[in-house]
Amino acid sequence: MHDKARKNNAGRKPIDAIVMFKMLVLQQLYNISDEELEYQVNDRLSFMRFLGLGLAEPVPDATTVWLFRQQLKQQGLIEELFEQLI
Repeated sequence: MHDKARKNNAGRKPIDAIVMFKMLVLQQLYNISDEELEYQVNDRLSFMRFLGLGLAEPVPDATTVWLFRQQLKQQGLIEELFEQLI
C-alpha cells in the first residue's frame, strides 16, 4: 500500500501503515470522527503510547486518516482487516 518508492525527499515523510490502522482501531473503539481522533491523539498520552508515537512526533491529521480509510475501502481491505481483530 505505502511501498511506493519516493521520487525525492521533499515533503512530509510517509506515515507507517500500522500507525494509520491503529488510528482506525481507536476511532472505531471510541466512535469518534476523524477530526476528534486527531485531537484525542494529540491530547492523550495513552493514545500516543498505543500508536507508538513519541511526544515530538507528528500526529497524522484528519485528512490523512480519511485518505487512508478510503484507500483501504477501494482495495477492499478494511472489512477483512477488522475481521482479523475479532
